[in-house]
Amino acid sequence: MKAKLVQGPADLRRRVRLRRGDIRTVKLSSGGAPLQAELIIAPFNVVLHLYSRADFARFLNRVRQHLSPTGRFVFDFSVPRPGDLQRNPERRYAAGKVWDSISETELRAYERFEYDPLRQLLVVWTELQRPDGTVIATEPLAHRQIFPQEMMGILETAGFGVVRTWQNFAAPNPGEPLDSLAFECQPAG
Repeated sequence: MKAKLVQGPADLRRRVRLRRGDIRTVKLSSGGAPLQAELIIAPFNVVLHLYSRADFARFLNRVRQHLSPTGRFVFDFSVPRPGDLQRNPERRYAAGKVWDSISETELRAYERFEYDPLRQLLVVWTELQRPDGTVIATEPLAHRQIFPQEMMGILETAGFGVVRTWQNFAAPNPGEPLDSLAFECQPAG
């Protein structure tokens, strides 16, 4: 990210500051004063890596502390698919093919789904295989599963009002399955 910023236009480099920290606890400041932003974004399912209500509350508290009174908070998240939550955790499901540019080979991908309904946590294990069946990598991806109405309640409890939402990163298409939602929020009252 830093390398891309350095290569970017000078006006962009003056306006953007990169900071690294835990989204639940980070405290940003400028000249000793708390930093207030007009826009805070959390793209690419970042919020689904907050595995407990307490973690989510701490994160949203940080967002509110760093957001100006007129600022906007924008984020997206994948909407749970009930079929994925009910899959047999002992079974591998074909997930297509992936090109491996190192070995210049097409790999087969498989997924295994483990859902913990009490924690609302879905772990998808992705396995990559060579054509001869040799497994070369197995990686987990854990996402908390949050349904749209639950997200609305979480935001309201944290003091945010929803300005608008986007379905699948676009205007709703009748009949199109709901895959993801993006929210634009602002501090309430």
